[in-house]
Amino acid sequence: MGGLVNEQGDLTREINHRSKAAWACIRRYATELFDRPGAPFRLKARLLQAEAVEALLYGCMTWSPRRDHYRLLQTTHHRLLLRVIGYRRKRGTHRQLSYAQALKRVGCQSVEATVRQRRLLFAGAVARQPDGRLPKRLMFGELVGGEDPGQGSPEQSWLICLKDDLKVFEARHGSTTDEPCVFGVPKLVWSEAAKVEGGGPWHAGVLQGAERFMASWHTGEEEASRQRAIKRGDNGPANSLDTAPMNGAGGGRKETAREESKREEADRVAQHVAD
Repeated sequence: MGGLVNEQGDLTREINHRSKAAWACIRRYATELFDRPGAPFRLKARLLQAEAVEALLYGCMTWSPRRDHYRLLQTTHHRLLLRVIGYRRKRGTHRQLSYAQALKRVGCQSVEATVRQRRLLFAGAVARQPDGRLPKRLMFGELVGGEDPGQGSPEQSWLICLKDDLKVFEARHGSTTDEPCVFGVPKLVWSEAAKVEGGGPWHAGVLQGAERFMASWHTGEEEASRQRAIKRGDNGPANSLDTAPMNGAGGGRKETAREESKREEADRVAQHVAD
């Protein structure tokens, strides 16, 4: 779904539209905050989450994105993070701060994790609605004639994405054969688990699932980064990059610069030990 309807049911136009809105939020506060020397870094990060990311992911709980859509969102989010960090690549090199490292610097989760988390929370809210409510009929119903899609794989739908979310967020975490549970709720069916006690356990379980997803994602990214470094034959640190502020942003933040210097030194030591 999405705000821009088209014949193909594709989200690309919607995501491009949302990306422009996110950058408009950054430009709105560029002079007062993002380009201001000495502006608090945490304030920049919080405004990024409250304004730009919300504009980028507006209505994402009803989307049915494919893998290429997640990549588009990740590219935009990565550029936004680099803009807030004030990152500038080292002259003469094409390497830049990776998406995983930028997420750790700002202290937020990936856009894929955010979309999946919001979709699961929205699904729980819809499951708790009475059966006659229109949102429940739309999200959980089936189109007439859609029972037999014929040859080939079925088109991506909201329910298919929801099943994938339950899988990657490990909804059965802690479940046993004798005591089956969904996100810690002793129910076998997720829609019944979402109705327990007003959705409180469901909400907490989804947040824990997002944490597990991000921990696994970062582990995979670190391994992929190590394999790329081995393939390049790097002898030095994997991230010997210039993190100088861009457009003068953060030039007067002595405390933040000291923290970033410590992080870089820790990265060098860790890479030296790994080599």
